[in-house]
Amino acid sequence: MTVLTEDRSVGLKGFVVIHTLGQDGAGGGIRCAPDITLDEVKSLARAMTYKYSYFGLPFGGGKGGLVLDGATPPERRAEITLDSRGRNRGLTFEPEMLHCCGRRYRVLTPVRRIIAETTGKMVELSNTVILEGVTCQGIRAKNCPRAHYFYWREAWLQRP
Repeated sequence: MTVLTEDRSVGLKGFVVIHTLGQDGAGGGIRCAPDITLDEVKSLARAMTYKYSYFGLPFGGGKGGLVLDGATPPERRAEITLDSRGRNRGLTFEPEMLHCCGRRYRVLTPVRRIIAETTGKMVELSNTVILEGVTCQGIRAKNCPRAHYFYWREAWLQRP
């Protein structure tokens, strides 16, 4: 099954492809890139079918694709990747991060693992980075007792 969507008023074009449905539905995440194509998303959805099958998981393969180009306003890049709780694969886009949108920063380091403060367990991350000099200052949120780094999904950023 393939679903296509386009909203030219905000510069959004996207695809959702479900290659197979498993016992518990389908999964596979989302790819955001200026040159993503429907054929590429179909291939990625098929690859997710094989991946879940190999590991014996009860999911079929699916994938989403968002075409994000230079015409997409910086503050919208993050917003269109978030779920109804304001998260992208569990990672929150904090209101204070909005003031960084549209500016240039260097990547300080990729983030591969973090310890979740709520559970104390190690969590694996992918496509996540820390930007140099960008920390929480408590300007828009009172729950910022320390100047910690924000975690940025690469889909929220635009490469120069």
